[in-house]
Formats: sequence, C-alpha cells, structure tokens
Amino acid sequence: MAVAGGRRSDRRERIREAFSAFHAAATATLGAAARIREAAAVEHAVAMVEKWLREDGLEVLRQRPGMERVLANPRLAAAVEA
Repeated sequence: MAVAGGRRSDRRERIREAFSAFHAAATATLGAAARIREAAAVEHAVAMVEKWLREDGLEVLRQRPGMERVLANPRLAAAVEA
C-alpha cells in the first residue's frame, strides 16, 4: 500500500511542477505580448501626431481641444519637436 501512496504523491508533485512551468511560461508570454502591444500603440500615436503636424501644423493643433495633452506627452515629444 505504501508504494501506491508514494506513486500518487510522486504524480501530484509532477503535476505541480508541470503546472508551475506552464504558469511561468504563460506569464512570460503574456508579459511579452503586453510589451509588444504597448510599443505598437506608441508607434501608432507617434505616426498619427507626425501626420497631423504635417497636414495642419503645430499652431493649428495647439488650438484644437484635447490636443494639449497629446502635444505635452513625453512619449511624443520627439515627433512634436521635429
């Protein structure tokens, strides 16, 4: 009987280890996906600001409601300064 109990606890330990490995891999994957998504969102925002600046100019954008936050965003500073 002790052998069967030992096998069961070994199996449970393997399951715990497998789940821990799965959890670590899933966490790493979700973290990487979040970083990629954030980088894509910033890149898109920079492209949009550059487009608006080329089309309308800085003075026009400064007069638009809500654009002061966009133009003051540090992540977009390089596009605004250019």
